[in-house]
Amino acid sequence: MGQAPEDIERHIGETRARLDRNVAELRARVRSRLDWRTQVQLHPYAAAALAFGGGLVLSLTLGRAVHNARLRRRALSGGVVGELAEGRLHLRAGGRRASWDEVINTFAAMGPDKVRGLFSELLPSLRQYVARR
Repeated sequence: MGQAPEDIERHIGETRARLDRNVAELRARVRSRLDWRTQVQLHPYAAAALAFGGGLVLSLTLGRAVHNARLRRRALSGGVVGELAEGRLHLRAGGRRASWDEVINTFAAMGPDKVRGLFSELLPSLRQYVARR
């Protein structure tokens, strides 16, 4: 109990230095966890799967918007009706978009665990294919 003031100050200084080191280490960990480049280096196949899924969703979204815009433009110019009458335009039931909708609905119905398992089965084959090239 009868510690000298110098001992108390030294103990406070050591504790402060230890806390500074711990805070610096924690900051470095948080930065590395939030840095997307580090995450891509640590998990390249998961990043590739995420990029593929994001590209798929983006292409479906943009593809529909472009397709709808083209149909609107052609409808306003009378092109769709004329092409339907001439037989040049075929409105297919279940065309390309329906197939992609089925794929996405299937993945959604499978759930994340089963989709992860599916990709874990497919990724070794992808690795072998990439290694051969």
